[in-house]
Amino acid sequence: MFVSLKIKHPHVKEVASGTVSLLQDSSVEQPTVKAGSVVRRVLACYTGVFEGMYGEVAVTEEILQGLADRYNLEKANPPNENAYAPILTDHVREVDRIKGRLLSGLTVEPWLNPSSNEQAMGLYGWMRIDDAEAIQKVDQGSYAHVSISFDEESFELFEISFVAV
Repeated sequence: MFVSLKIKHPHVKEVASGTVSLLQDSSVEQPTVKAGSVVRRVLACYTGVFEGMYGEVAVTEEILQGLADRYNLEKANPPNENAYAPILTDHVREVDRIKGRLLSGLTVEPWLNPSSNEQAMGLYGWMRIDDAEAIQKVDQGSYAHVSISFDEESFELFEISFVAV
């Protein structure tokens, strides 16, 4: 039986506003991952007002910091390598859609919008991509945009998804 995330968590928001970096920045230390997986730096979300799946969402720096703080605290000592939020496609919560995991160590940092040159704040982290096809699609640029699903009151981060826009 499928239960809508919105029914289970009435304050859930889903916001498509992030991008996956294809650049390898040697000044930023990458986490070590198992053979066959890759890590990519991700701008998971940034401050602004967005049209989410459940209506308009205003993402503030306080929300981003709350998400980072709670996630990092909960995932500081994971019991295994898969005890992180899943990376999905199109927010479809099925086990066969898991492409990897969002590792701990989320940060809130300044972000410059390349379209408008406006300064904002961004939620950054590392995606560990385990699925070979997903790795190829990220490297080709097909999987370039992401969306996060979170509770704006409890700051729980449910998952991150590759999305079309």
